[in-house]
Amino acid sequence: MRQKINLDTMSDIKEFVDIVSLIQEPVFIEDGQGSRVTAKSLMFTATAKMYWADLYVTCEKDISGSILKWII
Repeated sequence: MRQKINLDTMSDIKEFVDIVSLIQEPVFIEDGQGSRVTAKSLMFTATAKMYWADLYVTCEKDISGSILKWII
């Protein structure tokens, strides 16, 4: 599963990381160029938001129900 997401505020980022941290499968944040970091890290997710124009979340499992708030 790959979904484009929008994380506007630090509160969004923290809530997003808290939710995906509960998922057993690996969850990643990617940019449009193939770079990726773990979505379960507040630091990595916040850094990705600062430096990447577009954010995508990827996971082997469909987690869209858990992250619906941020899906564009």
